[in-house]
Amino acid sequence: MNHLSHTVLSFPNKKMMIGQFLGDGVRGKDFNYFEPEIRAGILLHRWIDSNLDSFQFIQQIRAEIRSEVGLYSPVFIDILLDHFRAKHFDTLGMGTLKKFQDDWISMLLPFENQMSRRLLGYYQAMLKYQWFQTYESIEGTQKVLIQMAMRLPKSDGLRVASIKMPEFAAQFENDYLQFWSEFESIFFKIQREHMKDLPK
Repeated sequence: MNHLSHTVLSFPNKKMMIGQFLGDGVRGKDFNYFEPEIRAGILLHRWIDSNLDSFQFIQQIRAEIRSEVGLYSPVFIDILLDHFRAKHFDTLGMGTLKKFQDDWISMLLPFENQMSRRLLGYYQAMLKYQWFQTYESIEGTQKVLIQMAMRLPKSDGLRVASIKMPEFAAQFENDYLQFWSEFESIFFKIQREHMKDLPK
């Protein structure tokens, strides 16, 4: 999953949402330097990354796209999931995607100095390109994939993914909401366990 999906899962706990974002750049036991709720968000981010591939829906996508997208198949799957999440954002009951994005950007501003260089670059690009809203359309998601392909080495697979984005989205969208419901249910159980360990 990419940042929209990670962040949505810990809504409305702002510090866990921040941890979900920072978790992409925190290595080893460095999470111990953060306050408890942010630390929990970092660990939840790691749980998602470690367990996502065990779901049949993800395995199905990977098997279908691997021969064409190649090395960057995991990256494309993350982007595809965020496209679906953005397109179906109204099913979450969290208001508009634009407001969610604007609140998220403001929420992260005080933590710029705690972001890794890569995450800071993502955050600054988010400010410039409004990526959450960009993911909402096929065309916007294609632009994101092309932008990534321009920055990354040996990224022909991402260019192919951009070209075939309409086909891949049509192929997997019908099963996405069922997958999300199953994943969310399991995730919430894990999140409740983390919350039990937080200081009262």
